[in-house]
Amino acid sequence: MPTGRIGRLIALLALAAIATGCRSSIPLNKPKTDNRVAAATTAPEEAPVSTPIALYVCPTYGDIIIHYSFGEVSLVLKDKTVVLPQTPAADGSRYADKGNMFWEKTPTAQVSLDGRKTEMCKRDSEHAAWVDAWRRGVSFRAQGTKPAWWVDILDGDHITLTLAEINDIVRAPANPPSLKDGSRVYESDSDEGKLTIAIAPKSCKIPGNSMDFPNTVTVNLHDKTYKGCGESAQLDER
Repeated sequence: MPTGRIGRLIALLALAAIATGCRSSIPLNKPKTDNRVAAATTAPEEAPVSTPIALYVCPTYGDIIIHYSFGEVSLVLKDKTVVLPQTPAADGSRYADKGNMFWEKTPTAQVSLDGRKTEMCKRDSEHAAWVDAWRRGVSFRAQGTKPAWWVDILDGDHITLTLAEINDIVRAPANPPSLKDGSRVYESDSDEGKLTIAIAPKSCKIPGNSMDFPNTVTVNLHDKTYKGCGESAQLDER
């Protein structure tokens, strides 16, 4: 039997080996990943982006689309876009540079462009999305409710169907339309199935909206149907 210092040394080595073995047999406590949290905090690859916009109607400047972003606004006119930084204001929201100003006090705004006289402009909430679409080159726009959706068609280019309640955007090529039973029909394939848009020359109204639309629109995506109203671009009037 080992005695003295040699015995104590052997005993310590044995205890160390036992401790090491115990540690290696116990699984490490790694933090668990909650897949639900990861899904909620990770943005989808093509998540719809909602940019706040407004439409102001001015006596001589005409219709001005306002795009809001952090610390600045973009004033989209027929022939140009003016970007203005935010400046201090006693009330409302004021954006200005050396020759331009947009001072919003909803539902009105004071606007001065190119150093010209300041005009009082009035907000038009109903037409904002439509004028904005036409300014972006959309040739036909439609929308519906229950559930909320809208579709933008750029002839010869692409179709964008936005399903707001499920935060989804469906894109498809804008193939040349055909005429079926008096309706103009667009048919194309999207990543979510076959997309068909039928535009009938029948007057239409959207609940809660005072606008009168010249077209009744039926959208079919895979096995779902959406009904609403629409009209072609009216840039000459805007």
